[in-house]
Amino acid sequence: NRYLFNWAHRGVGLSSLVLAVAAVFLGIRMEAAGLDDSPLYAMIVYCVGVAFVIVFDFYISLEKSDNKKEIFSLAKELNPGDHDKREQSVDKSVFLRRFMLGFLVLLVSCVVMALVLLIAVSKEQENESNHDH
Repeated sequence: NRYLFNWAHRGVGLSSLVLAVAAVFLGIRMEAAGLDDSPLYAMIVYCVGVAFVIVFDFYISLEKSDNKKEIFSLAKELNPGDHDKREQSVDKSVFLRRFMLGFLVLLVSCVVMALVLLIAVSKEQENESNHDH
């Protein structure tokens, strides 16, 4: 049951991410937004970064499932007190997921700041051009 929940949760999350990115792309391309192509480049960087995180997450998930098989066979061979190999595998997966979360938080923060800055500069230029006329 947990396996199905995890994949369903991941699917809903990815679907909402795709819809959010599509909405932002449509918003920055609207004529009423008055933006040039600069925000488009920030969103492309964001999409590439998120794609990297998603691919890496799937890789970790597949590696984790392979490790479970390996850990199960190791558990039969090892003494009950010798669980260093099992802990190393779990620690590696947890570290990589935390690293990717940190990367994603940094990426989102930078893209949001860039978009806000580009929108503010665009509005400021629009206000200056309206005052000149």
